[in-house]
Amino acid sequence: MSVLTVLSGDIVASSSYTAAQLNNVIAALKSHFAEWQQHCDLRWQVYRGDAFQAYVSEPGQGLALALSVRARLATLTPQCQATQSLAVGQAELLRESPGESLGPVFEQSGRQLESQENGSLQLVLTDPELSTLSAWQLAVMLFDKLTGDLSQRQAEILLAWLQAPELSQQALADKLATSRQNVHLHFKRMNMDAIATTLNQFQEYPWR
Repeated sequence: MSVLTVLSGDIVASSSYTAAQLNNVIAALKSHFAEWQQHCDLRWQVYRGDAFQAYVSEPGQGLALALSVRARLATLTPQCQATQSLAVGQAELLRESPGESLGPVFEQSGRQLESQENGSLQLVLTDPELSTLSAWQLAVMLFDKLTGDLSQRQAEILLAWLQAPELSQQALADKLATSRQNVHLHFKRMNMDAIATTLNQFQEYPWR
């Protein structure tokens, strides 16, 4: 069996969307996952019209994936939120479709989603070997609070940074047709140092 990360999610209050708005959300999700698939070993599916599940073979990439989904949905008009459950653990059977894959990591990711607060992001560790890492669950809870109320502009800046974290603030400003001062201000308001540190440590942690 292999250790990986599974991300399960539901669009918040999807029943209040018009058909056109929901179509726009789903199209954005599909496009976003397709972009990520070009850069990492990602498998994903959108189902029931308002839910999604994805898995990445490199566990450390999971938190950045969840944040990128949050940011992408926050760039939409009207802004959209998703409840997301991030699970790290073992899979028994991997198929192209996450819904056809088996293992505790898939089961518990979906199960935890049912009890979460709308719009929240939580981490579940499905293996006994990982149960001592409860500090990571607390870290993700704090990370959720840190990134849970993005403005549309902050989401655009954050998404651009996630796509190319090596870019300078000036390069990001040029890419987004804004000023370096504006990027710097939003970085400060979002506590980007804390966001970047958490993402880097999650990625570098030896999950396997």
